[in-house]
Amino acid sequence: MPVPDFFAQTAMDFAHDDVDNSTGSEMYATARSTFDSSEDEETYGTPRAQSISSSYPPPSTSRHHVPGSFQESSGFLTPMSVRATIDDASISEDNVTMSGALSGQSTPRACDDEMHERESSEVRHYLRGDSTRVLQHRTREPTSEHPLVLREDEDEDMDKPEQDIVEGRRRADRDNTRAVRQRQDHEPASRGLRGEVAYWKEVSRYRQGQTKELKKQYAEAVNRWQVIQQQNDLTIGKLQEQTSQLMEFMTSTRTAADSELRNQFQAEEVRIAAQHEEIQAAKSKLMAKQMEQDRITADLDAREALLREREATIERDRAAVENHQATVSRLLQQARAESVHPRNAAPTLPAQPPAPPRSVSGTRATLGRPDQLRSNKAGTSTRMFLTAIPESMDDVSESDDDPPRSVPRTATTSRPMAKAIGDDVEVHTLTVNQLVEAIRQSLRKEAELSPRRPRRRSATPVSDSEPEVDRETRIELLRRVRELYKKHCQIETDKDWHGHQEADRSAVETYNTSGEGFPSIINICFDMRTSGSAVSPWNCVIFEHLLDTFKADNATFISDHNINDRYINALIEDKFSRGRQTWRGGQPKLKSTGALETAEECEARVLLADEKLKERARADQRRRNKFERRHATVKKVIALHLGDPESDVAVWRFLEKVLDLLGPDGMSSEDTCDDLPETVFRVKVLEWRRPMDDHMKIIDNQRVLDRDLFSRQGSRPGKRLRDGMVKSTRDPVRRLPQQLYNPDWLKAQNVQQIHTLAVSSEKFDWIRVVATLAHTM
Repeated sequence: MPVPDFFAQTAMDFAHDDVDNSTGSEMYATARSTFDSSEDEETYGTPRAQSISSSYPPPSTSRHHVPGSFQESSGFLTPMSVRATIDDASISEDNVTMSGALSGQSTPRACDDEMHERESSEVRHYLRGDSTRVLQHRTREPTSEHPLVLREDEDEDMDKPEQDIVEGRRRADRDNTRAVRQRQDHEPASRGLRGEVAYWKEVSRYRQGQTKELKKQYAEAVNRWQVIQQQNDLTIGKLQEQTSQLMEFMTSTRTAADSELRNQFQAEEVRIAAQHEEIQAAKSKLMAKQMEQDRITADLDAREALLREREATIERDRAAVENHQATVSRLLQQARAESVHPRNAAPTLPAQPPAPPRSVSGTRATLGRPDQLRSNKAGTSTRMFLTAIPESMDDVSESDDDPPRSVPRTATTSRPMAKAIGDDVEVHTLTVNQLVEAIRQSLRKEAELSPRRPRRRSATPVSDSEPEVDRETRIELLRRVRELYKKHCQIETDKDWHGHQEADRSAVETYNTSGEGFPSIINICFDMRTSGSAVSPWNCVIFEHLLDTFKADNATFISDHNINDRYINALIEDKFSRGRQTWRGGQPKLKSTGALETAEECEARVLLADEKLKERARADQRRRNKFERRHATVKKVIALHLGDPESDVAVWRFLEKVLDLLGPDGMSSEDTCDDLPETVFRVKVLEWRRPMDDHMKIIDNQRVLDRDLFSRQGSRPGKRLRDGMVKSTRDPVRRLPQQLYNPDWLKAQNVQQIHTLAVSSEKFDWIRVVATLAHTM
């Protein structure tokens, strides 16, 4: 390498912060004098170089300072003070020692003029503004914002042809008007070549130190860049992993949501299809019921026509019956005559003054009040012997002005009746066998004289599909129906109907008119308004659901007792009808002023209705107690006299059957009357029931007369008044034989009421009962 190029290379490799324009060449002489040649090159560096931070690049300058060179401030200008060239980026960093120079070459100070003549144009061109950018490029730390790349203008300069570069250098040399001053004669040159060699060694060491520092900074920058690149790679990898996880999560979530929506859509379609099928089934059932009702209506019309024909036949037969009544009356007169002169008369009691005959009870067994019957002497017991008279003779006996007289019958094992009843009473005994024989003869003659007539059937026979349910089974069914309403409707007692939420009116009207919509079977809400009766289609769907649920829960009980669906559905609808009445009673009503009741007024009215309901419940309980008491009386009489050859057990069995048919609802209810000095019960008349007060009175009196039935402990039965002024408002008992209903009341009913009554077609012969008294020890 020629010496001028070496100088240029040396000038280009110096650090930026060594430039100091305000300092003369004397300071570098000081630097050379303070230089310690014994120091190792690894630790060499100028004070400024040692103070440079490795993390910050040195400041950019346009001129570089070379130790020992002449500066403009000293009046001298040498190649050492010119700018660096761009070629130092491609020059090796190793310094060329002075021994490697050409032989015979002069020192730099001796050949400044010659070097200026030969290389001034080239050095000036290289040391222009481009050198600053090259030095900044070499000392800049690599960062993410400023990577180690060449600028576009540098690339363009390097790509130019060589002749263009030479021409540019010459043009720049012509433009430069500055001249290099000649070295002054007074410049110190005492040290000579040896000093220059030492000086350039110092410069080489300094340059090596600067190069190492730059390499160190570059290595640190590269390390930092690699760390940043690794962090960026890690960050990018994490971001890519998170992105993939997010995409997987979004894909799985979207798939699950789509699957759930698809399943919900399918389930909704299935539910809608099931509801549609249920609606169609309900419609078909309603159509079937409508057809059945039309058939029943036609059947009723036909039966009504047949009934009119039968009534005409009855009117014709009534005239024939009147012809036979005279015969029956004659036979009864004969029976009365025999009762006045009986075959087995009781022995007369001697030494007794005659007394006027005592009036005895008539045919209807007017036995007197219970307190009078209780006034027998101690050690005696009174019971009634019953005689059965057929129904055909009943009306004739009632029309007679002089009814037959019933006298006490003395038992064959008892002591004389005069001692038991009184010494002044003439007693006649009527033998039951005599009366029965006379009745048989009259009936035999009547059968021979009158043509045989077919038995009259019920106008509306009970359907064979409706089984007869006993009382215990009905009570159990009612209890299970209450459990059904409690479980599915949250209604335990009748008071719970006050808080029942009725169905939406618009939904009810829409379903009842067009069949759209469907009642909910989960949260059951009835139609409680004016149209909310048992015939409401909305309620019919609910009743069918409750019926199916009841059948599923009580299949064994239903099959064991042979109960059909119609009977169970009637119980369910009856439960709803009572609840609907309770619900409507708890709604505000219009007052006479036209305004609605307030909450307090409505509550007071409901409480008053509850009190009336409790009073009615007490009356029902008294009626049930009356039935139980009468039933027990009849059973005990039958059990006591079952082995008696002349007993009237058959008549008592007839009364037992009447009680069984009527049941507790067939007993007359009573009202408490507190207006009198003592508390009595006013009997309410059952208009629908056949007149049978005499039969019931016989049973009630037998409980008081016969000491063998019940003990004397406990309260005495209350007094009961039968004035016929108070009428009962209870519904008639259904499914009874026609003979147990009042004929006049039955004729006043229309066809629909008779159909609802469901009169039984069972054959039941009604008989008249005549009671005779007998006293035993």
